[in-house]
Amino acid sequence: MIPDADFDPQALSRLWERQWPECPPVAYWLRGHYPDRWIRFHSLPESKRYPDDEAEYAIVLNRHHTMLSELDPGPELLVITAEWTNTPALTLRRWPSRSEVTPAAQQRKHAFP
Repeated sequence: MIPDADFDPQALSRLWERQWPECPPVAYWLRGHYPDRWIRFHSLPESKRYPDDEAEYAIVLNRHHTMLSELDPGPELLVITAEWTNTPALTLRRWPSRSEVTPAAQQRKHAFP
């Protein structure tokens, strides 16, 4: 976990630029800019994108835990997620909150340029 005082959005931007200098910080562009380093993990059978019920959520969690076990990130892991909308209004959540899935997780909200 990263304490608030240690989280630096500019440092995260610099890290991105070092790792992927040919690609702006738009995750889905990585496939085109770095096809040799890009991979997609399917979370549900038949490439279904979003779980519809508790059984499918269980499949997603099992597959994510399996992937993390294989990658072995160590005791700390920084996970970056993005949410966006075309309007200033809040949108309905498709996923449970991170605190429901992983109570020890810390959530930060930052706007990056």
